Amino acid sequence: MIILTAKPLDAVRQAWKLSGFTFVQVAAGPGVTVMSSNRYLKGLSTHFLLGCSLINWFRLLWSNRRQPLSLHGFPKFLFVTAIILLLTPFRLADRLISSIRLKRVVFKQDPVFVLGHWRSGTTYLVNILSCDPQFGVTNAVHCFAPHLFLGAYRLCDWILRRVLPKKRPMDNIEIDTISSQEEEFAMANITPCSFYHMTVFQRNWRTYSHYMDLTDIPEKDISEWKQRYHYLLKKVTCQLKGKQLLLKSPVNTCRIRYLLELFPNAKFVHIYRNPYQVFASTRKLYKRLFPLFGIQSAVEDEAASEEVQMKLYENMYNKFFAEKNLIPENRLVEIRYEDLVSDPSGVVQFIYTQLNLPGYPEIQSKLDSYIKSKKNYQSNQYVMDPETMIKLSARFRFLLDKWGYKI
Repeated sequence: MIILTAKPLDAVRQAWKLSGFTFVQVAAGPGVTVMSSNRYLKGLSTHFLLGCSLINWFRLLWSNRRQPLSLHGFPKFLFVTAIILLLTPFRLADRLISSIRLKRVVFKQDPVFVLGHWRSGTTYLVNILSCDPQFGVTNAVHCFAPHLFLGAYRLCDWILRRVLPKKRPMDNIEIDTISSQEEEFAMANITPCSFYHMTVFQRNWRTYSHYMDLTDIPEKDISEWKQRYHYLLKKVTCQLKGKQLLLKSPVNTCRIRYLLELFPNAKFVHIYRNPYQVFASTRKLYKRLFPLFGIQSAVEDEAASEEVQMKLYENMYNKFFAEKNLIPENRLVEIRYEDLVSDPSGVVQFIYTQLNLPGYPEIQSKLDSYIKSKKNYQSNQYVMDPETMIKLSARFRFLLDKWGYKI
């Protein structure tokens, strides 16, 4: 186990306080996740902010300077800072390369966005659709090394293949460097205006929760988000040699208005799932990721609490239903996760037909081969206590009724 005693860190703590930051020491107890040393060290090497720019890291630290770091998170802070400093010259070189190459890049086609809350089947759907060579996805290299991949893609790919875990911690889905990843991870490395910073700076979760749907934030932050997002996708398009992008960040579910401002001809696939199952699976996701990435301690574990989880789910879909009608009818298709699992080939063909996507007959056999390769995958099963079921039935009644799930 990792043991951090107070006395050896007194000098570090005092120096850190002089810089405006504070420490908090967390005692292990009920509800506190304790990691083995191996898992902790592995978590250091896979922290998603290792690809952060130096300026972005300083901005994040400054905006969280009055929030305490935990002793458990301090080694993460040191490691992330060291890697960011080490990679700074390479980022500067990549910026120079990008400034030259991106001048010639244009979006031949606007992206296809896959929408849906976490744990709703977005990964499975995108992995099927990305078998079609007309699409390009944001992969692990793009997302975890967004400031490096245009100038050093092969090197980044080589490193990531050796440090990434073989499977995701919440569902045992295999991880590689070519499959789709959420571009919101890349945005977290590029700008402070990212919802995913909530998992790192958990004491400031209320602030970062507004970056999920981009509401109640300064106009300058919205402008920065739009500029950086457009730049990121342009850079990915350059590396993918002009392919149409297929993107799957769940936060896009409640950003339709801004996505259409950037890409007026974008197409959307919305996948939804039984809210009871989504909630239970997301609860496991929170419990796994918050301890893995956090450098602050949560206040009474509130950042990963069920109430916060419910509120974010509600906010996402209130915003989605408010903006859904902004999408022209022939550019949005909605599907149920349960239908995708029971008849993946039929659902995919339906998506191609509804969105008028070309080339389905040519790639049908390739899609079917991928589907067959995953037929033995077993999704996690969850048992929920009656009290939570009652609470969910009341909070998510608007979703249960709209999507036809039984209470």
